[in-house]
Amino acid sequence: MSINVTSVILSALELEVNFGEQIILDKASLSVHEGDHIGLVGRNGAGKSTFLKIISGLLQPDSGEVARKKDLIIGFLSQEFTLDEYKNVYENILEGASLEINLIKQYEDTPFDAWNKHNLEEKILQQDSWNLDKRISMLISSLDAPEADRDIKSLSGGEKRRVALCRALISKPDLLILD
Repeated sequence: MSINVTSVILSALELEVNFGEQIILDKASLSVHEGDHIGLVGRNGAGKSTFLKIISGLLQPDSGEVARKKDLIIGFLSQEFTLDEYKNVYENILEGASLEINLIKQYEDTPFDAWNKHNLEEKILQQDSWNLDKRISMLISSLDAPEADRDIKSLSGGEKRRVALCRALISKPDLLILD
């Protein structure tokens, strides 16, 4: 009998968080392997969102550590709406591709004969970053999200949720966290 063991992409070890006298996380630990599907269940106020924000890199624990695989891309869909109401649907989704946008800018700002120009171009091609507009259109269509030019202020709660999910997915994350 063979045992298929996948590599660890994220581990959290003995995370602790306190808000005043209240203990939110008390030595919480977790390992996530490639291909894992994990559900985190607990009562309201048990610290689930805090834990997820810490492993996503959005919060720091009071103690403990989080180790991530090199170049791990994490997509995070918060339970609170974090969309920019002064931007339209397209602009909000594009924010999720900030790493790719920065990579393209770095490529464009690099002189033609620079030693790393080819490496930057390879990364862009590998991530399909030249096709961001097409990928955004496909996500909008696939998730039945509102049209790209719609104002966020005009959207219903469900429409905002779909836009936020598009934003979390546009980076093609290795780990997608849905709070």
